[in-house]
Amino acid sequence: MIAFSKLGTLGRLGNQLFQYAFLRTTARRLGVPFYCPPWQGDEIFELNDASERATTCEPMKHRFVEPYANTGFNPHALQIVDETEMQGYFQTPKYFDERSVKQWFRFKPEPVAAVAQKYASLDFANSVGLHLRLGDFVTTFANFFYVATPDYYRKAVERVPHKQNVIVFSDDIAGARAILKDLGRPLVFIEDNAAHEDLYLQTLCRDFICSPSTYSWWGAWLNAYPDKTIIAPAEGLFRPGSPLNNKEFWPPEWPKIKALRGLRDHHFIFTREKKLVHKLRRAIEITKGSFDRK
Repeated sequence: MIAFSKLGTLGRLGNQLFQYAFLRTTARRLGVPFYCPPWQGDEIFELNDASERATTCEPMKHRFVEPYANTGFNPHALQIVDETEMQGYFQTPKYFDERSVKQWFRFKPEPVAAVAQKYASLDFANSVGLHLRLGDFVTTFANFFYVATPDYYRKAVERVPHKQNVIVFSDDIAGARAILKDLGRPLVFIEDNAAHEDLYLQTLCRDFICSPSTYSWWGAWLNAYPDKTIIAPAEGLFRPGSPLNNKEFWPPEWPKIKALRGLRDHHFIFTREKKLVHKLRRAIEITKGSFDRK
């Protein structure tokens, strides 16, 4: 048996899909059962894993922790042996078989029935999906992750053939509206759905434009159209120069477009500017406080 006891606690849905795919693929390679606790995917997908998945975890003799700096392909991960507890993100399709994983992640009808009905009149087959991950990419994790520029989205829309509708998905719709205000095309903003419902709708879009996000990745990758066009940021998952890297995140066949402003968005420059701005704001607050006390 192998185990991923923290599956469901390390990241949100996109991360968990990578973790489950790696865990189950590794168990099949070794010919052993796998254990993971209940997670979101149990309710969303036709996993059909009862014959392979243990309901309790036996004591493990070994432990594999993915290197902090590389969430992509690590050859040592392919040397995991039986009775290993694993931990990491495993964010690359190089770890698993496409046909098997797409079978595991088929949506159950019930969890997506309501959202399918809600958007039944929208022609997804002739539309492009567009995802903007904002939220903590703008705040907490901005040193490592990034938000693609409006120019990236403009160029990407020009590259895709199916754009009767530009269907926008985001964790911050107001922020997405501001970034896309000059896109030059009518936009359909998808709002007020659960994460798995938006993921399902993303897979229905004929073409797709990704942000640097695992959620984007799965929305595009689970798309079943054989003639789909998927556009991705050329910089990869992390901000250039970041201590984190993943060179195998995007499938090589997806066209890439530069999504940043060169050196200005490099990790070192960006971080330095943030520190200077913080010091300046702090100095202004201290000075203002001094005047207020007079």
